Amino acid sequence: MTYTNFEGTPPLVRPPIVTVCSRMRHVRVRCIGYFDWARPVYTAHMCGIVGYIGPKPVVPLIVEGLRRLEYRGYDSAGIAVAGNPADSAHLDVRRAPGKLSNLEAVLKERPLVGTYGIGHTRWATHGRPTEENAHPHRDGSGTLVVVHNGIVENYITLKNELIARGHKFVSETDTEIIAHLIEDELNKAAGRLATNAGAPGSAPSSPHLGYTNVSEGQAFSPA
Repeated sequence: MTYTNFEGTPPLVRPPIVTVCSRMRHVRVRCIGYFDWARPVYTAHMCGIVGYIGPKPVVPLIVEGLRRLEYRGYDSAGIAVAGNPADSAHLDVRRAPGKLSNLEAVLKERPLVGTYGIGHTRWATHGRPTEENAHPHRDGSGTLVVVHNGIVENYITLKNELIARGHKFVSETDTEIIAHLIEDELNKAAGRLATNAGAPGSAPSSPHLGYTNVSEGQAFSPA
């Protein structure tokens, strides 16, 4: 995950989805690339991940960030944006196979407005390089999206368990199960809280991006 404001602050790069791994011990993830700007060592094939929160229009900043990561190679791209002043609870996703220019064409036809978001360029591992397999991936509620770099080695087992609990999947990827796993855990936590409080409960409905909770001004911090 690259954190940057594109205004001179050095970016901080961390291994992807560390937070998810630390909180979901039954998920086995193998990272397949890591780039450290302080020590330029690069392992192919690493997807590009860029996130932004701030006062500027989010889409141009994220697209520019993804453009700077094109040298890594990719076969699809996507972006998720939230924080539209007209509908702060809404989360929009745009994706496209092929080059970043294809995503830009989609964004031109169906523009996005918001104050925070996350973008991704993907190297296909599980699933073909298609629009439905491009990141970001949604959970069942549509209020949470995930981007991911690496391989979930036990995703078939996890996917079958989630399907048995009523989850429905729309892609061929291993990444989509992460979004549904987080949704599952949020619903379990809400249920426990409701039981303790003696009242009906439900998972939070505010938009969630990446692998962490992004709400109330907390951008890409551990959930």
